[in-house]
Order: sequence, then C-alpha cells, then structure tokens
Amino acid sequence: MANPEAPIVLDGGTGFLKVGYAAQNFPEHQFPSIVGRPILRSEERGTDTDGIVIKDIMCGDEAAAARTMLQISYPMENGIVKKWDDMQHLWDYTFFDKMQIDPRGRKILLTEPPMNPLKNREQMCEVMFERYNFGGVYVAIQAVLALYAQGLSSGVVVDSGDGVTHIVPVYESVVLNHLTRRLDVAGRDVTRNLIALLLRRGYALNRTADFETVRQIKEKLCYVSYDLELDKRLSEDTTVLVESYTLPDGRLIRVGSERFEAPECLFQPHLVDCEQPGIAEFLFQTIQAADVDVRSSLYKAIVLSGGSSMYPGLPSRLEKELKQLWLTRVLQGDPSRLDKFKVRIEDPPRRRHMVFLGGAVLANIMAQNESMWITQQEWAEQGPRLGYAPYLGLFGWPIRDALPGSVIWGSDERTDRISLHGGTSQPQQNALLADRPGKRRVSWLTASIRRLRAGAVMSLTNNPPSGPNSGSGRGGALKRSVQSAFEDPNDKGGNMGYQSKVRVVDRYKVIGFISSGTYGRVYKALGRQGQAGEFAIKKFKPDKEGEQVQYSGISQSAVREMALCSELSHDNVIRHIETILEDRCIFMVFEYAEHDLLQIIHYHTQTQPRQAIPAPTVRSIMFQLLNGCQYLHSNWVLHRDLKPANIMVTSSGRVKIGDLGLARLFYKPLHSLFSGDKVVVTIWYRAPELLLGSRHYTPAIDMWAVGCIFAELLSLRPIFKGEEAKMDKKTVPFQRNQMQRIVDVMGLPTKERWPYLPSMPEYNNLGTLQPPPLHHHGGHHGHHGHHSGYGHGHGHGHHGSSRSSMAATTSHLEKWYYNTINSYSASSASASASAASAGAASLASLGAEGYKLLAGLLEYDPEKRLTAAQALQHPFFSASSSSTGSGMHNSNSNANSSAGGISNNCFEGLKMSYPQRRVSQDDNDIRTSSLPGTKRSGLPDDSLARPVKRVKEG
Repeated sequence: MANPEAPIVLDGGTGFLKVGYAAQNFPEHQFPSIVGRPILRSEERGTDTDGIVIKDIMCGDEAAAARTMLQISYPMENGIVKKWDDMQHLWDYTFFDKMQIDPRGRKILLTEPPMNPLKNREQMCEVMFERYNFGGVYVAIQAVLALYAQGLSSGVVVDSGDGVTHIVPVYESVVLNHLTRRLDVAGRDVTRNLIALLLRRGYALNRTADFETVRQIKEKLCYVSYDLELDKRLSEDTTVLVESYTLPDGRLIRVGSERFEAPECLFQPHLVDCEQPGIAEFLFQTIQAADVDVRSSLYKAIVLSGGSSMYPGLPSRLEKELKQLWLTRVLQGDPSRLDKFKVRIEDPPRRRHMVFLGGAVLANIMAQNESMWITQQEWAEQGPRLGYAPYLGLFGWPIRDALPGSVIWGSDERTDRISLHGGTSQPQQNALLADRPGKRRVSWLTASIRRLRAGAVMSLTNNPPSGPNSGSGRGGALKRSVQSAFEDPNDKGGNMGYQSKVRVVDRYKVIGFISSGTYGRVYKALGRQGQAGEFAIKKFKPDKEGEQVQYSGISQSAVREMALCSELSHDNVIRHIETILEDRCIFMVFEYAEHDLLQIIHYHTQTQPRQAIPAPTVRSIMFQLLNGCQYLHSNWVLHRDLKPANIMVTSSGRVKIGDLGLARLFYKPLHSLFSGDKVVVTIWYRAPELLLGSRHYTPAIDMWAVGCIFAELLSLRPIFKGEEAKMDKKTVPFQRNQMQRIVDVMGLPTKERWPYLPSMPEYNNLGTLQPPPLHHHGGHHGHHGHHSGYGHGHGHGHHGSSRSSMAATTSHLEKWYYNTINSYSASSASASASAASAGAASLASLGAEGYKLLAGLLEYDPEKRLTAAQALQHPFFSASSSSTGSGMHNSNSNANSSAGGISNNCFEGLKMSYPQRRVSQDDNDIRTSSLPGTKRSGLPDDSLARPVKRVKEG
C-alpha cells in the first residue's frame, strides 16, 4: 500500500541544497552545501559566540553563520559527491534538523548531474535505503527535470550551478549522453575571479569568511556584457558602471569593470586557467554534433537553469554568440541568410530552482505508481545492480519486465515502442519483435513515453496544492541509531582509507631516510603488527605554493597522488599499501624497491673501465617500463615526470614506475606552462612541445621521457643535458639551453617533419638556436644502412607516418646512437679480458632495431611519436638476444619471461650485483610534527646515491 505522505524531492548541488515535497512550487528549505568543524579545540573556544553555539560538526545555515570559526568542507565538487562522510552529515541535517521528519518508509526523488559515475549513484541509493530506511528511491537527471519544469520534452539545457556547468541535449525526454558537454567553470569560479579582480583594485577579500561576502557582491552587481569592448571603453573613460557596496564591517567599496569582467570567464574559461571552450562555443558544438533532423528543434528550445544562469545579459549574449558562430562557420560569412537562423533561449525567472520544480512535478505524477520507484525490498534482493534502474526506467520504463542481458523492452501501455539496447543478436531481436506485434524497433535514444510526458505538462499548468508540512517528531533515538548504523567498529579503513587513529610509528619501524623531493621525504621502514616486509613511507610537505585543502595542512599534490595511487594496480607501477593521516600530516606507504635506474646507471659509470649495461638488461628494463606506461595511459593517467630517479627496480628485477606527485588524469583539462602547472617534467626529459609552450599536451610527453631514459641506459649519461635558466623557469616555458641540446642531437625541427610547429607559441625562439654542424656518415651505411626501409609490414601505421622524419634525423640522432654503442666496442677492444668487454659486445647487439625504437620515441612531432602500445610491439623486443657474452648466463631463461621472450627480471643472468639504495640512519624527522624536508644538523648527506642536481624536479 502506498504511503499517503508526499514524496520528498532533494536537489543536491555543489553550492546549495534544495529540498521540499512533491507538487510544491518552491523548495521548502534551501541552504549552502557545506560542513564545518571548529578550528579551535573545545577547551580553547567558548560555548557561545554572538549567540551561535559552536558544535563539533555544523552544516548548512549553521555552518554559514559561524564560518569564521570553522574549517569549511564542501562535500560536492563539480556536481559530484567527493566526501561521503560529510555528505551524510549534510543529509542528517536536512532530514532531522530542517525537515524534522522520520524518513522510514517514505519515498524520495534524488537528482544527479549528467555523466554521474555509476558508483556514486549506487552509493547514494545505498545510503538512502540502509542509513535512512526510505521505502522508495528514484534518481532523475537534473537536465531532464529542468525541461519538464518548462513544459518541454526536447531541447538543450544549459545548467550552470556553483561547481560545474552542463550542456545537455534532450530529445523526446531522453538525454543524448554522447552529446553532453561539461564545463568546469561555474559560479564558484566567477566568485574567485571577482576576488582576484577586486584584489587588483586594492580590496583584499581573501579570507574564508570573505568568500560569502564576495558571492553576495557577485549576485547583486555582476552582469554579462553584451558588447565587451564597449563596456571596457565605458569603464576606462567614464564612471557610469561604478557601483558601491557596503561590506559587513561597514567599509564601502566601489566596483566598476569587475562587474562584467568576473562572469566573462564563462565565455572565456582561460581567464580562470581552464583550457576548455566557453559556454557559447560548447553549446554550438553540442547542437551541431546532433543529427541534422533535430538541430532545429534544439536551437529553438535552449533552456537556462541554475543559479549561475541568473546574470543579467546572459541570454542575449548567448544568442549573439550563437548567431556569430553560425554566420562564420555555417554561412561562411554571408549575412544575407542569417535571418533564417532561428534561436530561442528560455530564461524563466525561477530558473534558479528549475531542477527542483521539475522534480516536484515528476514526484507528484509518480507518487501513487509503485512500479516507478526502486523499493527497499528490490534493493535488498538485487543491491547495486538497481543503480542502473533510474536510467533504464526513466519516465515509465518497466524495469521489472527487463529481459536478461542487455535487452530492454517496454510492455507498459504507455510505451508505444520497443528499444533494443546493444549486445543482442539479430535473431533474438527478430524473435522479440515477433512476440510483440504492432511494436517497431527503434534506437535506445529515441524511445518515447508520450502519455507520461503529457501528464507532466498538465501537472505544471494545474499547479496542485503544496505538499505536507510534516510535523513528525525527529526523535533523538532514531538519529543516534541512524548514525551508528554506518559506524563499523571493525572497519580499519581498508588499504586506501584515511586512518586517523593509527600512528605511523605504531605500524612501522622506521629504519632511516632514503631521499627528498619537491613534495616530500621518503623513508625506509619495517612492518609491525603483522605487516611483514620492507616498506617506503612518503611524508608530504605542505604545498610549495601554500595551497592547502581547507586548512587541513594537506597539499593539493598529496590529495591528487593519493587519489591516483588508490586506483592503480599493476606489476610495473609501484604499489600503494595504505595512507595514514596523523597530526595534519599525510603518510603514504608503498612497497619497497631496493634499487632505482639512476643508481644503476651511476654504478656503471663508476666501473673501470666504464661498463655498459648489458643488452638483455636494457631490453627488459625498457619492456617493463613501457608496460607500466601503457597501463597508466590506458587508465588516462599522465605521469609527467618520468626520469631514472623515479623508476624503481626491486631485488627480483621488477621495474616499477614511482612518484606520481605530478601525475594528472588527462581526460580532464590540463594547463600549459603558461598557466597552472608551471613545471611539467624534469628539464632533461622535457618534450620539445613543452619547451615551445604548447597549450595542450598528451601522453606523448611521457613517451619522449621514455626515449630519453632509453638513451641514458645506452650512454650512461643524459642525452639532452641542458642548463635551466633559474630566474624564469617557473614562468617561461622556453628554455634555450635545453632546446639547443636537443637540436645538437636531433637537428632543427621543420614544418615538413612537424606540421603544427609554426603554431607553437615559442616558435619564433627557434631562430635563436644554432643548427648542428653538417657531417657525413657514409661509414655507417655499409654496416646498418638497411634499416632505412623500415616502416611497413609490422602492423604499425605509426612507423609509416614517421618514415620521412626518421630519414631526416639519420645525420644526427643516428650518428649519436652508433657512436654511443660503438664507443663501448672500442673500449672493450683494449680490455677484452674484462667483464666490460662482454657488456659492450652485448650492447652493440642492439643494432638497427635499437635505433629505430629510439627514433620512434624521440620524434619531434608528438602525433607521430610512438605510443606505449606501439613501442611494445616493436621488433626491438622480438629480436634475438642470444648473444649474451661471457658476462651473462642463460640458466632458467624462460622462468620469468613475458610472452615475447623478454624477461620480467632485468637482473636475470647477471653475475654482478648492484648495491642497494643508501639509507641514512637518522629517522627522527618522521616521529615529529616538524615540517618535513627541513635541514637539520646530523642528517647524513645523500648526494652520492642521488646527486642534488638530479633530484631537483623542474
């Protein structure tokens, strides 16, 4: 039997949470989506400040009123829940303090942004059922609800909130996910931009409490300029745009051009260091990417939604920009046909609450229809699988009749079509259609439920009475039992969780200090409490630019590295064991590796005579390194700081990529060296496109670094050992000395080899470089000239495209390569009795295939550069390695090998044994809360194993 109480509608946004009941015209409650904790300890703060009682956890309005005394946390970022514990505190505050209801057995409609991760949706449903015991849950996409609130079933929703802006096309009530765009610029970015602009005028409003003040200034004074140049001239020559604003402390400030300059970042995201198209460009791209039959209906129904769409002038500026884009890109500049282009932008006055209004309409329609909701019984039986149901059952799909596999069919009387969704064979489809006479097969995206859509529109025009103002007692016992339901006394945080009650020295015995880098110090430790084995513990420094996460002392770089490492698991990537948070310090525990490539290279440089690294060892190191890179890149991770010091090797010869402090997800916008990430890749391993100021980069920057490492394994010294200009290395991407070192070996890049070279911001600086001297290399052709025909027949289209570029580099890079490997042959001739002789001979056996791999990795044009997957298929790794020389032996050669015959033990067959990494015996630093990385007397110098010049990043 259906619950007679009206369903609850909860619209959670990054900036504000709106909640109310089905059929209401406005939210019952609206408050900031923030959670605050006191900055001072309980014994240091008063119990009452200006009438506000400071509690251990404060949410919403309470936290906003006392934010000067609180450490503020935002549970949602860019529309997606990131901090689930804080989100649950916010929901507790919503249901028990604001609404004062008993949620058990009631229905709730939740909203989610487009492209919300499935795991988030599952966890949201899980909390609603298992923590609050709701009887029914429905999750709806915010953009569709905004359209329903406007009485439409097709259109484009431009939903701009506090954390993210989405552009979502909807056709016949179905979201076109493949056309949905996400812009990571919204209201919070406009506020930050306004703070920066006011700072230029001399108003320092950068305290935590000032953020709310600036937000209010933004909402009262800011507008979107229709003619940017005109407004700039007005602000420079007159004072007509200047407005006054009284701050809470009584001061009066004057705001002029900042009024329109702050929201301009919505149209020009680069103003806030976001490398994405603006909102108008994204909107145009979205509609133009749709089928030509539906574009007209989309242009005529552009609906603005969200608080950041409330700026005066935004609709007219959007229309102007769209018409200009249509004129230049479709009409090719012919204004005579522009009159036929029809654009309609809907800007309803209540668009701040559009999503809630649509949810209230939909919840009212579904209130008595039990089949539309995921029930608690279904969740108990099927669990997270029902997380798909809100999408498959959107507006009337009968989920209970879903066929096994990936076939979804509609038998409900409101559904006039059958939709077959992927993975179904043609005979199955035909049989399904035969069983459903009168139905016709359509695509998943065009399935429509018309009667429900009509009901939604009728409900909007009828304006039913508001929902109940529930007077149900909240019950302290209920709230306490709900909170305790999610407190697992046996949960110790898992491998990746923060363990605030655990001390590092209780779990690990620190042996000593290993090394120091830009972001922290690394220590060697032995496990206690059943944690057998050796470990490396990284203690983070605060961010070098002072950027910390909400006064926690945790740097942004630490947060990023923790997030990435917790998701990665591969034999050739250093394994993350756990993360411990202690006294506002972050400790990341990793598996321990006894060696690194820098130390191995250093060992070979100290032998007399100098001994080359044997060819089988080089092959194994490169193969494992490329395997790790392929794994990272296939998971959308750029390492951005590959170098020998960051490539670890275990005692069993397993190569592992470490130190992901600079790593980023490259499906997110990445900044160039002009803004944001000032240092990308240590200078000797930095790709030419970075040195030339490229505003965008790809995994090709990692592959250039891999090529530099390969060359260093061969020559035992960096191939491009330039000097960094210390005065401008943080702000100027072009490092002349480093680029000159590349040109000395590779030759000058040309437009023929690199078509996009002239578009590089620092292209003109190439004219200041000296080309390498011309030379003849005919002596090499007689020995290895056959390599130049390589390019086809190996299944790698890449090599064919870079064939001409390789030919262009034979006079420079090829000469360097053969001079390098032949120099060891020459040195071994005078010391044939030594082990160096065997090492040199085996290195020479790399031959032409070694050069081809090196040339493919050190390709100027990043689009022609080998990818990790292509490099792994290179003949270099399938070439015979039988000539191992007297310094190697082949016992158990197949015991630990990859499918291609390359050993996963790079030490296999070696008679030599590499010294382990040096560990200083002073470990006091990790036991104190002092700033890690500070210089203290008595700390042994680690310069032998890790020269200061090489450890310094960037």
